[in-house]
Amino acid sequence: MMNIEVIEQKCISYLSQAANPLVPISTLLRHLNDDEACRGVRERELIDFLRKHELFRVVDPPDSHGDPEIAGELSSHGIDTGPRVILVTRIPTASEMSALISGQLKKMTSSLARAQAEAAESGDAEAYQKLTEILNRADDLEKKIADCGL
Repeated sequence: MMNIEVIEQKCISYLSQAANPLVPISTLLRHLNDDEACRGVRERELIDFLRKHELFRVVDPPDSHGDPEIAGELSSHGIDTGPRVILVTRIPTASEMSALISGQLKKMTSSLARAQAEAAESGDAEAYQKLTEILNRADDLEKKIADCGL
């Protein structure tokens, strides 16, 4: 049984001090399960609780065009593709959001470019081509974000 008050306080405390205000649910869940008073909280329960709470906003991941390979590739490079949560009081302004998205895209494209170089070095033409396609989509995404004025 979840102790709602303890979980609420632990979430507020963690999310208010996190360097990046948009925290992967998986990270918050690990933090909660490290605490004896919160151990055993399941992801679905946590997400349901956060969605209903006025102090939190859950941000679902963008659809990766239904391609599980893209999510797997991002995950293999340390990019969590799951839902995230933010305290309402830490929701960034448009310019802050632009900087955050830009930083994430740079991290992602850097990892993908390294993987592409490794594929080229090893002569894996199929992997190289897939990574080229993903990098092109990331570039298109970056242009669309810039066009939106974020």
